[in-house]
Amino acid sequence: AHGRPLSNAETNSVKKEYIDKLMAQREAEAKKARQVKKQQAYKTDKEATFSWSANTPTRGRR
Repeated sequence: AHGRPLSNAETNSVKKEYIDKLMAQREAEAKKARQVKKQQAYKTDKEATFSWSANTPTRGRR
């Protein structure tokens, strides 16, 4: 930097900046992954006559 070791505050601000960039990048990738996953999600068959989910109680048989 200025020909001297950085102070704690300077080191930490550099570190924080770097981590913020990394996290923003990661978040963008995660967002893309979520979109892809949503698009590839299993689509229920609209023409199917029998719906399992409609006929099974959500809490199971008791």
